[in-house]
Amino acid sequence: MTALNLSGRDVANYANTGNFVEAAAPGAGVTVFNNQTYFGTGTSFSTAYVAGVAAGISSTKGLPVPEVRKLIATEMRPPGTGP
Repeated sequence: MTALNLSGRDVANYANTGNFVEAAAPGAGVTVFNNQTYFGTGTSFSTAYVAGVAAGISSTKGLPVPEVRKLIATEMRPPGTGP
């Protein structure tokens, strides 16, 4: 898991890189609502995005966790970069 910068195309300078990274999601300038509005930055925000995607895939496709992980790692791409 890693975080993308504000452009959404590059890994943020504080985030994980390497061949162990299986997914990336927004991680800079994320708006959070919890009785207040602020902009957050960090890989923790990215993790929440990917967890939501995983839950959606699992609930609609009925796939086990290993299959959901494989789909996210191999099939998801940034907007405008995939088929």
